[in-house]
Amino acid sequence: MKIVHMADVHLGRFYKGKLPMDLASKRREELWKTFEKNIKYVRDNEGDLLLLCGDIYERDYFTSSDMDRFASLLNTLKDTEVFIIAGNHDYIDSSSLILNCNFKKNIHFFTEEEYFKIDDLNLRVYGFSWDIAFDYSRDLTFQLDTEFTNILMLHGSTISKKHFYLDKNVLNSLQFDYIALGHIHIRGKVADRAYYSGSPEPVSFKDAGEHGFIEIELEDGLEVAFKGEALRNYVKHEVYVEEYMDIYEVKEIIEDKLQNCKNDFNRITLKGRYDDIDYLVSFLEENINSFYLEIENNLKAAYDVEELLAENKDNILGRFIEAAQRDEKVLEYGIRALLEAKNEN
Repeated sequence: MKIVHMADVHLGRFYKGKLPMDLASKRREELWKTFEKNIKYVRDNEGDLLLLCGDIYERDYFTSSDMDRFASLLNTLKDTEVFIIAGNHDYIDSSSLILNCNFKKNIHFFTEEEYFKIDDLNLRVYGFSWDIAFDYSRDLTFQLDTEFTNILMLHGSTISKKHFYLDKNVLNSLQFDYIALGHIHIRGKVADRAYYSGSPEPVSFKDAGEHGFIEIELEDGLEVAFKGEALRNYVKHEVYVEEYMDIYEVKEIIEDKLQNCKNDFNRITLKGRYDDIDYLVSFLEENINSFYLEIENNLKAAYDVEELLAENKDNILGRFIEAAQRDEKVLEYGIRALLEAKNEN
């Protein structure tokens, strides 16, 4: 039995914050393009099952035309049994668009069913969807018939108890042939026969590493392979700046780091000391070429606080340093302002 396990697609995602509107629109469409590519993979490789483990779309931003596009895409999988559970981003209530989708008979969406049975495959697929009043303490006790191949679909966290917490020891104790998980965007095995597929595309700087989906061969044993490739990655870099460097030298260091990821989301964290910090940051933002560049400024001013205090003990600068030593940010900005005012005079 060939199975594709996918989760956390986040179709329709609305990108808040610093991302410009044109890039946000482009990125929303890229999530669709990757999903379409992955569905084509299932179709071309004659997958027996597709497991969609929650957060497939963003219900707050998903329109009727989006849902029609989603349903039409899944309906192309004529020879694949498709199973869908809802997660915390696409939880169901009476107004959920997915409840009125014109899905074909091979597409199964969990509402109140404990499991779906597919006789031709001697298969039972268990799972449940999040709803508006989801019970975080939901019991994971199942009465399994071992004459069937049994698969479980869950959307929850093995890390945080703030959401639906999945205890790894409990997952290990369950006698399913495969447990397909969603919610965590980083892929990997978390318990015996239990895997997160991760998100097909990363959606923030928290989503490090490679992204795609999982393909499973389930016959005499369990074979798991990570497949797919994201269009873009989120990449974090650290750059250490020395006082003696000029702006072009810092720019060259950053461009070397971005050489293989200019089409990705890049965050540059600047560390070290520099004289004119604001000018350096402004210059880099205007002159570095990348699909998306975010600069996190952790630079400190190029001065020695103890030396400054010794030299200015009897004036306003010295008194300020003594008063503000406990607050590093206040100290830094205050010293820079007072030094600038002193130099102007």
